Amino acid sequence: MDALEDYVWPRATSELILLPVTGLECVGDRLLAACLIGDAWKELTIVAGAVSNQLLVWYPATALADNKPVAPDRRISGHVGIIFSMSYLESKGLLATASEDRSVRIWKVGDLRVPGGRVQNIGHCFGHSARVWQVKLLENYLISAGEDCVCLVWSHEGEILQAFRGHQGRGIRAIAAHERQAWVITGGDDSGIRLWHLVGRGYRGLGVSALCFKSRSRPGTLKAVTLAGSWRLLAVTDTGALYLYDVEVKCWEQLLEDKHFQSYCLLEAAPGPEGFGLCAMANGEGRVKVVPINTPTAAVDQTLFPGKVHSLSWALRGYEELLLLASGPGGVTSWCVVTAGALCCYSPPDQGVMEPTTSCLYETASSSQS
Repeated sequence: MDALEDYVWPRATSELILLPVTGLECVGDRLLAACLIGDAWKELTIVAGAVSNQLLVWYPATALADNKPVAPDRRISGHVGIIFSMSYLESKGLLATASEDRSVRIWKVGDLRVPGGRVQNIGHCFGHSARVWQVKLLENYLISAGEDCVCLVWSHEGEILQAFRGHQGRGIRAIAAHERQAWVITGGDDSGIRLWHLVGRGYRGLGVSALCFKSRSRPGTLKAVTLAGSWRLLAVTDTGALYLYDVEVKCWEQLLEDKHFQSYCLLEAAPGPEGFGLCAMANGEGRVKVVPINTPTAAVDQTLFPGKVHSLSWALRGYEELLLLASGPGGVTSWCVVTAGALCCYSPPDQGVMEPTTSCLYETASSSQS
């Protein structure tokens, strides 16, 4: 990550480079899903889904060469509805997308860090009866969830292997998966969290374990859920309460409650060794809170933006330092360097040129060793 850091903000000024891009087709066109790929600035790739139903691929490093707005290297068409989510699997060169058109598409894209590559739609998956909100690619599976309250497990060839049903209400908003433990966790608009078990190819069973989240002692509606390692689960509600579930002990524990995170909250767990770790929460007023899971009273927070935080993403740098990426209104992005007991944030200028609502750090094997 060192090479990327050097270009994203000059160390002396702590300012981010904001990159103007072209490619959005009209004034109302905007981005609803995006991911960052690459571990150095010269190979950094941005893939984003626009309201115009297209995927756009940009290579920001070209902006430094001619000092002009970055034009998309490729436009990928196929969906007939807004793209809500995407997931890239570098090891197999696959990209999956979830859309308003009730379908999931699987694309053979190869190494997206190389400009001009060929893109092939190898799977058009229909199985949901309503809009598909989330998609996640694993080494052997593809997981999708949507407005129909169903979580589907697909093969990479587009075959439905399992269908998890149990949520009620307006849909499943959050999914997390741990392929080695064969777990899928879903969070729904019904305030329910369910743990499902991935099983052998072609098996049609449900394999569900009730986590019994809904309780008088845990008021509020579930807003986000994520795995913290292979045996702990984090959940946050619209009361601003953060909970931890231990899969082995099978019990819930409230870590903290913060009224600033009531109406809107993002939740992401940091990578790290089992039994330890951090998580980050973000709200609609630009505030980010970093919480040590084992000592939540030591949480620190800072206001990064004058408006909503759209996304959070973690990356591990070495063995003692973590990077936290947060995107805010107007395309503004901030980086936070998290070390033992410290949160150092690098804030960009106050203006931006586009408004992404999702971003992620994509870390290759080589970057984790740098």
